[in-house]
Order: sequence, then structure tokens, then C-alpha cells
Amino acid sequence: MAIDVIAPPDSVHVGDTVVIHLRALNRAGDSIVGAPIALISLTPDTLGIDSARGAVVGKAVGPGRAIARSGDLVSTPFAVLVK
Repeated sequence: MAIDVIAPPDSVHVGDTVVIHLRALNRAGDSIVGAPIALISLTPDTLGIDSARGAVVGKAVGPGRAIARSGDLVSTPFAVLVK
């Protein structure tokens, strides 16, 4: 089981919001329909989260990192540079 972060953006500008496309996968690699997935910022000073939209928000210039979580499943951290 895993969480697939589909083509996260390389960067986001301060004040901009970018939707992150995510999907939870079962052991066979098939999508788990309806699985709740939350985004979590590892760098909340630079990269915010819009939970209602499943998006990241540029807060301040610098490197940002986030993960996605669904129950006990956690994605590999992904980087988003805030410009």
C-alpha cells in the first residue's frame, strides 16, 4: 500500500495555490476510491496547506517540503520551491 503523489509542482509563487493530485494505492497498485488523503507541510513557514482543496500555498520564499497521509500510509516527502 502506498500514496502516489502525481507530478507535484517544482515551484509555487508566494500567495499562489497549486492543487496536488494524490491517490492511495492498494497492494496490487490499484487506486483506493474514496480514501481520505491529507497533505502535511514539513516547512509550514514557507509552504502552507489548503486542506479543503488538497493544495499547497506559497507563504514565503524558500524551499518547501510536504507529505501526504492516509491513515497509516505516508508518502515520500516531496519538494516545492516557493518563489
